[in-house]
Amino acid sequence: MEASDDNELSEEEHADAEETLLLSTCWRALGLQAAAADWTNAMTLDYLRVQQQKVAAFASGMHARLGAASGVSWLDEQTLVMIADEVLGGWGLLKEWRQELVAANV
Repeated sequence: MEASDDNELSEEEHADAEETLLLSTCWRALGLQAAAADWTNAMTLDYLRVQQQKVAAFASGMHARLGAASGVSWLDEQTLVMIADEVLGGWGLLKEWRQELVAANV
């Protein structure tokens, strides 16, 4: 089956790409738990979608108009940062990577 657009993969190319690209091989870089090393690509993407929904829900609670009735609007900045870091675990990894980069350049 031919791809209809230069940017689209045929079904065969899609299957080949999915077999060769395993998100489970880079679970640390994605900031995932160790169990993710055994996940399929579909499981990893589902997990990331749920995390994205959590972030969106959290962010809407901080919105001046949308979050007015939310308990999130009463939190201080330090607490917000701690929660965001927990929900977006990758931020911690990013800080760690930056610290290592700075240390290597010193």
